[in-house]
Amino acid sequence: MVKEVPPTETPQEFAQTTPRDLHPTSDIRFVITEVAKLSTLVERLIKDVEEQGKKVDKLNSQATFIKGGMAVGAIAIGLFGWFITSLIDGKLQAALDALSKLQP
Repeated sequence: MVKEVPPTETPQEFAQTTPRDLHPTSDIRFVITEVAKLSTLVERLIKDVEEQGKKVDKLNSQATFIKGGMAVGAIAIGLFGWFITSLIDGKLQAALDALSKLQP
């Protein structure tokens, strides 16, 4: 353990040195430059995200249109099938009636 020795004399003058630089100018300029680069990149990123959002919205619209077209197509095919079945069923019934009249 070190013992503290009280000073025997009080200094009359203080050391004449340049004060320590807390924020060197070159460091501040570097930080400002990097922040400017970062803000530029963030602006570019925002612009890119907006463009991607527009593309996603366009794809969503196209997918909705295709789903609607498929629903309409399924209904149209169902109605067409029903119409054809009705025609065939009527002709089949007519053919069965004609065959039953031929038999004694």
